[in-house]
Amino acid sequence: MAPVDFDAECAVLGSVFADAHAYDDVGHLDDAAFADDRNRLIWRRLRDCPNRGDLVVVRDHLGKDLERVGGAAYLVRLAESPGAADRATEYAEIVERCYRKRVLGSTLERAVTAVAGDGDPTDELTTVRVAVDGWSSGRTGKRAATTCLADVVPESIEWLWPNRIPRGKLTLLVGDGGLGKSFCTLDWASRVSRGVAWPDGAAGGEPGHVVLMSAEDGLADTIRVRLDAAQADTSRITALTGIVGEDGREAWASLQDHLEHVERVIADVGATLLVVDPLTSYLGKVDSHKNAELRSVLGPLSALAERRRVAIVGVTHFNKSQGSSAAYRTIGSIAFTAAARMVWCVGKDPEDEKRRLMLPVKNNIIEEPTGLAFRLADGAVRWSAGEVQTTADQMLAAGQRDVDNTSALDKAMSFIRGELAGGGVPSEDVKASAREYGISDKTLQRARESLGIKPKKEGFKEGSRWVWQMPQSHEDGQISRSYPSNTDGHLRESWPSSVDETTQLNGDGHSLDAWTA
Repeated sequence: MAPVDFDAECAVLGSVFADAHAYDDVGHLDDAAFADDRNRLIWRRLRDCPNRGDLVVVRDHLGKDLERVGGAAYLVRLAESPGAADRATEYAEIVERCYRKRVLGSTLERAVTAVAGDGDPTDELTTVRVAVDGWSSGRTGKRAATTCLADVVPESIEWLWPNRIPRGKLTLLVGDGGLGKSFCTLDWASRVSRGVAWPDGAAGGEPGHVVLMSAEDGLADTIRVRLDAAQADTSRITALTGIVGEDGREAWASLQDHLEHVERVIADVGATLLVVDPLTSYLGKVDSHKNAELRSVLGPLSALAERRRVAIVGVTHFNKSQGSSAAYRTIGSIAFTAAARMVWCVGKDPEDEKRRLMLPVKNNIIEEPTGLAFRLADGAVRWSAGEVQTTADQMLAAGQRDVDNTSALDKAMSFIRGELAGGGVPSEDVKASAREYGISDKTLQRARESLGIKPKKEGFKEGSRWVWQMPQSHEDGQISRSYPSNTDGHLRESWPSSVDETTQLNGDGHSLDAWTA
């Protein structure tokens, strides 16, 4: 039977109720030192109670937890428990001694079970050593963990993908949606499962196991289809879809609450790669924009990676902070980038709309690695030969210029539609108004061409003006040509094939001076 001294627990609480200052001597006790659920909850709530010596204040501070601890009657019982406030330290030592015995006993039981089974008892035996140290030192609960650097054996970085994805570390893959990040991670999963070479020619290792945590794609209609297209050995790939509770119901997995279950899956299959896609979907109740909260999840996740020697790849998105360096574009807190040992981003090739670039954003392990390029074809990633020298900042800057240019063009097109809504307007008037709106002549010309507007001269006399007018549309919504008139005022039925569409014709079919409006 686990050692418990209920009277000592009650005496500790009663001592604090009798004299609130007694808490200063015994407040170091861990919640878990109290074996009784009621005492443990009361002790936890006393930490932030404004007046621990006033039962009425304590009662009100417990709020909805009051009934869970037995109501006000139980508080009175504790206050009347035998014992003196000046002996609170003695009672606390008894409670702590019982706790140390319970911890040591349960730890030894787990170690014996691990040794008797087929599993690796290393972690359990390490825990036993910590528990024994705690017993011999008379300490339980929280304490500083220290390591003498003389006892640390230097190690080289172990790589899953040489110079790109390290084992035992957290790696981030960042980019806007729909550019192929998930395709990349499944391509990597396929290569790990088969032990084949990496896209840059680096040799693959022995076929390994992969664990996937995917929040956005269906297993049957997307993930399995993409893995098949990548020729993966799916017998070596496991999807972690949730956490099954005691009631048999499956709940969403959270790195905040279920990290030990994630680790158990990794250990059971012997995974060398864990993909979390996207990382933000598995943070539980953590606010991804708050450094402290985010580090409380990413820190243990990184420790898991090191403990299990597994490469963890977290997928996430860029924020909307245009103009920032790629290192500051990861959505949420900067803690994402800080926690990862390597960060890669995926984006469009500025020179080729259908080509994607995978470029380094951050690494503090090796010299700056080079980027790679790929295309998506036949439901899989097709990597391009050779390395890419473009930097992530250059790629993002080029993308922003495209966005800015598109926005300026849209603005100019809207302006023209408004100006010409009532009919033809002299080109000089349109240009003058555009300048007042901050639209450059070059952008205005691009907008006019995009709208299919053909400037037309009013008559043939000297000084006649050029006029802009919105063209009529065909039934299919395509812009039609604006045909010039014959001298009789009727529209020509067609353009002479030898004449450019931007050339105005006179009644004889000869070109007029080229328009410059």
